[in-house]
Amino acid sequence: MLLSTVTACSITSGKSVIRSETHLQTEKLLERGLRAQQKSDLRQAEQLFADALALSSSIEDNPDRVIALVNLARLNRLGGKIDASNLYIDQALQICSAHPEFTSEVTYEKALVEIALKNNTDALKWASRALDAENGPSKGVRRNLLARTQLINGNLDTASKTATIALQENRNNDLPEEEANSLRMLGDIELKSRRLELAEKLLLEALEIDKRIGASAKIGLDLEKLAEVAERKNEPVQNADYLERACSVHLSAGRRDKAVVILQDLIKVYQKNGDTRAAEKAKSALEQLVSKTAPYTSSISEIANPSSKP
Repeated sequence: MLLSTVTACSITSGKSVIRSETHLQTEKLLERGLRAQQKSDLRQAEQLFADALALSSSIEDNPDRVIALVNLARLNRLGGKIDASNLYIDQALQICSAHPEFTSEVTYEKALVEIALKNNTDALKWASRALDAENGPSKGVRRNLLARTQLINGNLDTASKTATIALQENRNNDLPEEEANSLRMLGDIELKSRRLELAEKLLLEALEIDKRIGASAKIGLDLEKLAEVAERKNEPVQNADYLERACSVHLSAGRRDKAVVILQDLIKVYQKNGDTRAAEKAKSALEQLVSKTAPYTSSISEIANPSSKP
């Protein structure tokens, strides 16, 4: 998104602006970094963005510097290096004061960093600024984050209203991933409000979209939330089924830590249901997973019961 903004800025008044070789090299590095990130090659992506930052800084190309800084902030945040992420995003904030076209994206990432730092009040402030600065099709994206910060701060009613507006905006702008995020958030709000039937309906809608677009991590999250709904509804078999599916999804995608946590919950569910055989198999799968020995997927598939659920 940021890269396309800068490219667009290279055309003014219908005339092409000639960009230097250094500018072009920087943009190539940024493009390669984005491709590496999409392929989950995060180490390579970080190196490419760092190279792009150095090159753009050497000629004071502030738009490209902002792009590099925001992407470095995002990569470090997702990698759990929050202090480094905060340093990068604060540098981007200083630069974008003279480039308001980047304010929405930079403040959006700043809000996410504040969430990671558990500075929930500050996160709400930055999310509001990101929404106020957005005038394009990402309005629903920004509003989703605002709803998330409102939810984190315990403002369920406000978060529900915000997410409902975001849902319609994301549908209007054909943003299925963000539409699913809106639905999942609304489902979570209904879950916290103990309106379980509506929570289940919303989460199943989110799951359907996430499966259609192949968003593996979000599919796993949807299934985890649905398991929580089933637990609240006192449906132990359905609860176990959703947990099995969530574990399988995370494990197949290499998210071991998530799979470990879910397996621990699954063992408790089996024990509560009196299914000692399944509990023992789950314990064996957990031991293999923690010790990082193969095979993992076969152990999970053995304990998972067949399901006709979507």
